[in-house]
Amino acid sequence: MVTTLKKAVVDSNLAHGAEVTNQAGGLFISIQVMDEAHSARVLAIAKNVLLNASEDSECTYLLGYLRKPFTQFQNENGEVFGFSAVLGAMRDEGRACWDAYGKGFCGKPNGCGFLHPCCKMQLNVSVWM
Repeated sequence: MVTTLKKAVVDSNLAHGAEVTNQAGGLFISIQVMDEAHSARVLAIAKNVLLNASEDSECTYLLGYLRKPFTQFQNENGEVFGFSAVLGAMRDEGRACWDAYGKGFCGKPNGCGFLHPCCKMQLNVSVWM
């Protein structure tokens, strides 16, 4: 998913490049845009790639994909400069708690008989000039 995101952003010709780094508990993708005016478009491309790649994957889901899978990063002026998302591993679709995957949470975590994401990874994406 991350490789696909990086490729799509670079292929858009709206960014100079994208760098992926490991952070404690997740990944950070830093995208250098060619023009500040391209920031919103580049972030929209990144989000669409994650949604589509998650839909195509059989083992990794974008948690909360049915509701609000992305949390925006804003500066003090209210300008959006990135977002975060959480990827979750799927062990068995037939026994999965679809609330945990689709909504991003289970309404009855202590009484749920279904499987929740066995592994989660935070993904942070930001743009800069």
